[in-house]
Amino acid sequence: MKKNKIIKIGVVFVVFLLLVVVYLLLKGHNQEAEKQADETSENVIIDIKAEDIKDLSFTIKNEQMRFIKDQDNWTLDQDDDFPVDSEQMTVLTDALSNVSASRTLENVDDLGEYGLLEPSNKITITQTSGDSTSITIGNTNSVTGECYIYLNNDVKVVYTVDGDLATVFNGSLMNYAVETSYPTITGSNITDIKIESRERTDYIANDDSSSTGWMITEADGQMKEADSEAVAALQSTIAGLTFSNYYEYNCKDLSKYGLDNPYAVITATYTEQSQTEEDTAGTETEETTMVEKQVKIVVGNEDGNGNRYVQVNDLKEVHGIAVDSINSLIDTEESSYENKESGTIDTSAVESLDIVMNNETHTFLIESSDDENQETKYFLDDQEIEASQYSEIYAKISSLGNQGEVTEQKDVVGNPEITIIYHLKGGTVKEVSYIAYDNNFYVEVTPENETQYLVNKMKVKELIETAQATFPEIFKVSE
Repeated sequence: MKKNKIIKIGVVFVVFLLLVVVYLLLKGHNQEAEKQADETSENVIIDIKAEDIKDLSFTIKNEQMRFIKDQDNWTLDQDDDFPVDSEQMTVLTDALSNVSASRTLENVDDLGEYGLLEPSNKITITQTSGDSTSITIGNTNSVTGECYIYLNNDVKVVYTVDGDLATVFNGSLMNYAVETSYPTITGSNITDIKIESRERTDYIANDDSSSTGWMITEADGQMKEADSEAVAALQSTIAGLTFSNYYEYNCKDLSKYGLDNPYAVITATYTEQSQTEEDTAGTETEETTMVEKQVKIVVGNEDGNGNRYVQVNDLKEVHGIAVDSINSLIDTEESSYENKESGTIDTSAVESLDIVMNNETHTFLIESSDDENQETKYFLDDQEIEASQYSEIYAKISSLGNQGEVTEQKDVVGNPEITIIYHLKGGTVKEVSYIAYDNNFYVEVTPENETQYLVNKMKVKELIETAQATFPEIFKVSE
């Protein structure tokens, strides 16, 4: 009994000792935390609230620039017309709140050791109360990332503070200017594009008469069908351009940037939804209309940092756009935009189709019902045929393609072996003939004498043979 009692007393005593130890540890931890909090509070060397700042000056490219605040608006003392970005100024004023020093170096004899004899910046803050504070910034420590400063005229005391203080006050004057953004454009809403360079001019525009919906107009007025995928890529590139730099807000000397004699001019017309309008009674209406707009990009010299100088829509601002983005528009070969399937048209655009062989014309007619089933019927010379028969013929037509332009100046002699006349929805008629050229190719020609293309001889033969095999009584083999 006595032994059990002694054990219980021993356990209670041990628990008591543990509680005492825990208490002492917690007390010590709290005292240390309070001490650190006091030390942190004591290390705050600058704490100026944004609302208390009247004006702010600092060094930009070796010149002291002064920004003056009037309520929430800022102006540049050296240029009243400068479009100061208030949001960017807020970044600066916020950086002056609660600046703490991690180290304090007293009785400093050599400011040069810290880069303070030739400071990187000098910030002067004037408060609404009339008080003034200056911050002289020296080197940034390459190990800690902190910068050295001294306050006002107290050159004997140097502090190390977070390097962000030096960073936010570093840059060009245009960092503090409101910038006009590149227009927001939906690529598919671009309806025509004109690219003028020193070598040539490309004009690509919507055209319902084209099987692809796009035509290229050359300098001599000749027109070619444009490849819809190539145009879509062009639309996307123009819509996706962004400014990579901002050099000047009110340029008066375009020659500095090569904009007086442009490297190129890119003009794109596009549509966008109009803003909500008011009727005559002053009531807002929800009617949405599409309005036509234009973006004009004048391209100048390279800036040496991977950009070209540009002006957009005749604004006086000078911006930069990446060289690679500009070159993808300007340096592309003209032939890259051409429709390589120039002799074929999407079947969905076709209302009827004439095939001329052996001086005989035979007509395929496509009729689609207006009911919910939207049944489509196919006819050849007024006789209904199977959809698969028409599809087999049209597949051969679509596969013709071409092997590029005829480069040799050679007269095409002889009658067409086959001519295809497309009657498109909307009333457009397109005629393409295939005439023997040499042992390997036919030449694809049109009545408009557009560019002639070489077409693989075997593909034309396959089309003719398929027509003859599918409808032997109609497309008879010539003797």
